[in-house]
Amino acid sequence: MSLTHKDVREILDLLDRSEHCDFVEFTVGDVTVRAGSETAVAAQGQPATPAAVATAPAQTASGPAATPASASTADAVVPDNMVAIRSPMGGAFYAAPSPEDPPFVTEGDMVAEGETLCLVEAMKLFNTIKAPVAGRVHKICVENGKPVALEEVMIIIEPEGA
Repeated sequence: MSLTHKDVREILDLLDRSEHCDFVEFTVGDVTVRAGSETAVAAQGQPATPAAVATAPAQTASGPAATPASASTADAVVPDNMVAIRSPMGGAFYAAPSPEDPPFVTEGDMVAEGETLCLVEAMKLFNTIKAPVAGRVHKICVENGKPVALEEVMIIIEPEGA
C-alpha cells in the first residue's frame, strides 16, 4: 500500500474538522506522518511546527532536504513596519506554480490579503503560502527552487498604510 498526496490531504482535512483529536500519527510502509497542533506535536516529543511533519528514511525521501537557513535569509533584517513571511516547514521554495508560468509575485507588486505568494514543497506536498496582509512586496529573499528551512524569511511585505 502506498500513500498518495490525496490520502494525506484527506487525513489532514479530517484532523482539521475533528473537535476531539489533537494529534495523529500513522505509518504506511517507510513513511510516518505526524500531524496536530503545536502543543500536541510537542507533547509527543516531536518538533513543534504548525504543519504536518512527514518523515521517511533518507534513501526513500525525495526532493531537497531541509537544511539550516543561511544567516542572510534566516536572520534577514525585517524593518519594524514590515511583515516577514516565514517558511512554515523545511522544503523547497517555488515562486511559480510551474517552471513555464510567471512567478506568483515579484518585488514591487501589490498583493491582497490571502493572495498566493509562493509554494513550499515538502515530501511531494505543495503548500500554498498566502499573504497575511495587503501591501507591497518589498523583497523576495529566496531563489526559486532553493531549499528553505523552518522559519526562514522568504518574503518581506510592506503593509498598506505603513
